[in-house]
Amino acid sequence: MGVDLVLRPNADSSVQLSRSTGSYNYANIDEATKDEGDYNYTPANASNNVYIDKYGLPDHSVLLNGKINSVTIYAYVKVNGSTLNAYLGVNDSYASAHAISSTSYTQISDAWATNPATSAAWTWANVDALVADLKLATGYTSDGKGGYTYYQLYCCQFWVVVNYSQPTVTTSAASSVEVTTATGNGNITNLNGGSNCTVRGFKWDTVSRSNPADYANSSSDSGSYSTGAYTKSITSLPSGTTVYCRAYATNPDGTGYGDEVSFLTKPAAPIGVYAATVFNSLSINWTKSTGATGYRVYRNGSDISGLLGDVATYNDTTADPPTLHAGAAAASDGTYRLYVDLIVDGCYFNNGTTYTYKVVAVNATGNSPDSSEIQGYKTGQLPAGAGIVQTWYRSAGDSDGSYSTIDPTPSFPYPPFTEWYDYMAPSGGHGRYYKALVGYGGIMGYCTTDRGYRPQITSRMPVFFRW
Repeated sequence: MGVDLVLRPNADSSVQLSRSTGSYNYANIDEATKDEGDYNYTPANASNNVYIDKYGLPDHSVLLNGKINSVTIYAYVKVNGSTLNAYLGVNDSYASAHAISSTSYTQISDAWATNPATSAAWTWANVDALVADLKLATGYTSDGKGGYTYYQLYCCQFWVVVNYSQPTVTTSAASSVEVTTATGNGNITNLNGGSNCTVRGFKWDTVSRSNPADYANSSSDSGSYSTGAYTKSITSLPSGTTVYCRAYATNPDGTGYGDEVSFLTKPAAPIGVYAATVFNSLSINWTKSTGATGYRVYRNGSDISGLLGDVATYNDTTADPPTLHAGAAAASDGTYRLYVDLIVDGCYFNNGTTYTYKVVAVNATGNSPDSSEIQGYKTGQLPAGAGIVQTWYRSAGDSDGSYSTIDPTPSFPYPPFTEWYDYMAPSGGHGRYYKALVGYGGIMGYCTTDRGYRPQITSRMPVFFRW
């Protein structure tokens, strides 16, 4: 039993045999299916002699490390006349002659259980250094009258098979992929004549590896394992990262590896989530998660953003705005001879509704866990230096109605509110009603009204001036 590794010539180490086509002898006999084209043959008109070709072979795959059971050379040869000898060898060590009498191509082979150069077990280094030999005899017969008939051997295909024992393993796609964990899926499909495996598991890294020895991490179990599918939790994975993984199993003969597969872990939850607010504006901000391609913002448990792109902020335009308490107008009652003194009392903004926010990162595998929750609202705090806008209105008569504006429109810091003066109010104690449209940033409202008037002037009335 065991597994066969087929090696076909890929170089000429030395050449004695002639050829009919091609630049190199090995190129005429390296095909996987014989073409019987008589490409490689011994020289014509040669006396009794032997000619040798030596062929280089490709190195073995780094995935192979099992016990080598044998090295076997195969060839298809034929003769064009009398029986001739063909020989197969490794590194100048030849097996017994094959007496070839068939004029049709016939397969011959020789196997070496140990390295003939050392009589020790084969190693993979021996296989990589292997030179395969093909030796073909020539001959002739005489007709007794000075004439000769020459015979020669032909070869149309030549290859080497390394039989080795090593578990055969396959790797399936990972499942249950999360932020830092995944489930590896493997299968020991054949023990190839060896004993049960003592270790099975997975090698993994964040870089694709052709050589299993280069993987930085592994996750495995120890025991006695025959053929069959198995799973293993792979932990401590980096979040939002493509992971390269290969199943493996080890028995006393060697370690078998499956093909490499890859998977993408979910991103970690965004960190550093905070609410930034200025008057009537609220943005949710966060630090990006590795491997995330998008984000979702949740308010009170509902997705309000939809799938965002690779951003780190979201402006919640639908959050409730600050609310205005417009206050009450206060108009002077005959206090000042030249004007009615006006002021808004008790005008202020309340913060908007307070909400609970969280952020989730997204990539092709799925969503991250929720970020920590934060509170946020649109603030009623005016920017530094900003003022409440007041547009004052005066009634046309001594009744609460038919208002028109008093120019110009003032803007006062908030707080306090500075007084305004109506110099155009009628004198003689004729009252008027006053109100103000107050607010900031598009949030406006009318304060309550108040009646005020200038006094009727007499000669004994003092005059008050305010500058």
